[in-house]
Amino acid sequence: MNTLQKFSEKVLLEIDKRKINQVPRWRFVLKNLLFWGAFLVALVLGAFSFAIIFFALSNGDFDLFAHLPPSRFLFFLQSLPFFWLGFLGIFLGLSIVFFRVTKKGYRISLPILFAVVFGFSIVSGGILYLSGGGETLEKILTAPFPGAHHTQDQRESRWMKPEDGFLAGEIVGRQEQSLEIQDFLHHTWTVDISHAQIIPGQETLQEERIRMLGTSERPGQFTAEKILPWGGDKKERRRPRHERPPF
Repeated sequence: MNTLQKFSEKVLLEIDKRKINQVPRWRFVLKNLLFWGAFLVALVLGAFSFAIIFFALSNGDFDLFAHLPPSRFLFFLQSLPFFWLGFLGIFLGLSIVFFRVTKKGYRISLPILFAVVFGFSIVSGGILYLSGGGETLEKILTAPFPGAHHTQDQRESRWMKPEDGFLAGEIVGRQEQSLEIQDFLHHTWTVDISHAQIIPGQETLQEERIRMLGTSERPGQFTAEKILPWGGDKKERRRPRHERPPF
């Protein structure tokens, strides 16, 4: 009896002694399929997160960077989609973990696997965003969370701070040296534009919605220093006042 046969008999005796039952092959196959499924789900959710991040950044008012003093840098921090960045990190991590526990998944090094997963997510997310799916995905993924604020809600809230020099809304009246603005809470403002810098030019005053930097000395009165088009999503959004974020 050769060494291999002796070893085999020893293993069989040990299995019989410990009363170890063989695990059916279908269980291993099912387990592997479940991990592949979890990997694909996490990968897709990572791509969704990128699409929403692109959408949020496109509405982040970063075009104002050159027009704001350093003391207002907090404005940009409020524009960053921290929630979705965290969401992205979680699902990128999960996709890597789930792939590594699939059959032969250990053969791919972590740096290469991360590059592939990250690359797929950013390209797929970019395609989804360019096709207009960013805002739709945001609404779907936040639907289970009633208190979640959408990107447009947060942007409108950032611009509803006239005491800090930020005001935006719809133009409802025009005069030579002033504008009548209805903000997102349906308050009406008289805006002095006599010394305002209009970016990029006078065509901005023909926009439906605008953003303004300036000062407010009293309620309903605002002196604009800079005026910019609202940009981003121009769809009209009307909701009851109690559902809107307060000043």
